[in-house]
Amino acid sequence: MASGGDPAAIDLILLKEEIGQYTAAEVDLYIINESGVIEYATYEPDIGIDFSAYPQFFGEITQIREGDAFVPDRSGSGVDHTEALRKFAYLPTPDHQYLLEMSLNMETLPDEQRIFTYDELIPALTDAHPIVTNIRFYSSTYGPFNVNTGIGEAGADDATIVILQQVKDTGEPVGVSDPKNKTETRYFIVDIEDSSSPIHSLVDFYAEVTYTTGAREAAAFQALVTYGTIMLLGLGIAAILGIIVSRHVARPVTDIVDDIDIIASGDLDHAIRPARIPEFSRIADSTTVLVTELKEKINEVNRKNRELAASEGEKTLILNAVTEGVFFLDTDYHIIWANAAARRITTGTEMGPTGCPCYRVVHDEPGVCEGCPIPEALERQHPVQGTVATADGTVTEVIASPVLDESGVPTGIVVTALDVTAREAAAAALRTSERQYRDLFTGMNTGFALIRREESDDIRFLTVNPAFAKITEIKPENAINTPVEDVLPGRGITAREILRRVREGRAGEPIEFRSEILGKDLRITAFSTAEGDEAGVLLEDVTGIVELRRQQRETLEQIERNLEHLAILNDEIRNPLMVILGYTELDEGVYADRIYEQIATINELVRRLDQRWLESEKVREFLRKHHGWDPDEPDERS
Repeated sequence: MASGGDPAAIDLILLKEEIGQYTAAEVDLYIINESGVIEYATYEPDIGIDFSAYPQFFGEITQIREGDAFVPDRSGSGVDHTEALRKFAYLPTPDHQYLLEMSLNMETLPDEQRIFTYDELIPALTDAHPIVTNIRFYSSTYGPFNVNTGIGEAGADDATIVILQQVKDTGEPVGVSDPKNKTETRYFIVDIEDSSSPIHSLVDFYAEVTYTTGAREAAAFQALVTYGTIMLLGLGIAAILGIIVSRHVARPVTDIVDDIDIIASGDLDHAIRPARIPEFSRIADSTTVLVTELKEKINEVNRKNRELAASEGEKTLILNAVTEGVFFLDTDYHIIWANAAARRITTGTEMGPTGCPCYRVVHDEPGVCEGCPIPEALERQHPVQGTVATADGTVTEVIASPVLDESGVPTGIVVTALDVTAREAAAAALRTSERQYRDLFTGMNTGFALIRREESDDIRFLTVNPAFAKITEIKPENAINTPVEDVLPGRGITAREILRRVREGRAGEPIEFRSEILGKDLRITAFSTAEGDEAGVLLEDVTGIVELRRQQRETLEQIERNLEHLAILNDEIRNPLMVILGYTELDEGVYADRIYEQIATINELVRRLDQRWLESEKVREFLRKHHGWDPDEPDERS
């Protein structure tokens, strides 16, 4: 740009005068920024107009600004349709930051160069169609649309705006009649189909056409008079012919009618009298045949009604014997029929639940119950099961089955309702028990496994808990449905011994053994199950207990040895003491009394040791009696 990229440096007035030398129309120039706002213009009222308020048009000019082409546009009257009719064209700047717009005021052209306007179209239409009394155009904002002739200069009033909004929302014309003034006014959208024009989204407008209904009503009245005269003339001729013909045919017809009345009253065996006229005679014969067939049909219907009544009675007896509540509802949830069990759970009126909404008389709810399967069954046209829980804790299992006509449209729905409160409570208790068992199964420190002997004589693990897997150092997923011998080599013999003890009723006897592979002392306790070839196994790691027993045994054995040494020591002390006492008695020296005192003291000490030894003997007896300790037996394990 000669402006150096600054649109403010462009002298739009000078540029307008230079362009104006080549056209008779008034020229205006505009510069639009990338936000869609007119920053500069030779027509000052348009400065500041924001085209982003018109998203579709703003998108069109944005594409032009981002391109490189010169784009001419069609004629328009501005975004609010109140300006003069102008021809527009657009050119993007090289940096694509601005869009240059030029407009030609078409109304300033000489008459021979001007194109027609909608104002000029109105007189031509009213002259060509005398019934049209007025034509008005409104813009998309309900203001006057490009009208300079004085007709329709004011915008739409409130009532007209409501109608135009209806036309806009529905896209359909709207007619308003005025019988008092004998006029009718139609409102419709004038849709300008020109997608190649950037301004095409802004040129659609509304038309209001008012025409008189007087000519139409006059034509309708004239037609009414003409056809009325023809009808009266035809009625007169028919009356005359009727009188003439009735004299000839009245009697046979009267006879036939009388006979038919008798038959209609219920006497199907009454015979129709013959007629003198052949045509009536054929009618009489046909009527006789019809009555005969009707009599047979009635007998057949009565027979089927009796069978149906019997079938209905059987159905009612069967359904009343069912413990589940059975309802037949219409599609609005009103009860048409209910069996005895269903009537017992309803709180209907004195006339019963028939005609009442099911949710009102069964669950005392103001609307469809939460969890009710009926809406889904009607929508899917397929049986649906659901559970309905009420505030008082009652739980009802509901199965809804839609009844469809030949075209597949639901005409009703069959609903069965069963009180499963006790079952749900039991199920909840069972779930709680299962959860507790699962928590115990997975959290207990004692290993648990379930084994079973297969027909192939293999003994397999059915399940193991984490504690069993931890003790045996295996993975639970590797143990399930796997032979015991494959998971724990060498333990197949132990599994057979467990099943043998279960069969012999000795399942409670524990088995203790040392696993050299695991380096652990283990204890197995079995118990029987409901299946004869199955057994439950409780596995405990008793390595610590066995080690404690060993240490206890070693301690007790050491105590035993100490006691034996103590007894020997008592004897060994007394023997020298007796020798000292003998020598002292033989030689009554000056220290004899002191020696006797020391001997008595030593003897008292030895006596006390004897007493403690006797008490230790009692401890040994207690250990033998209550702890099964016998130092003379070897250390064996069962």
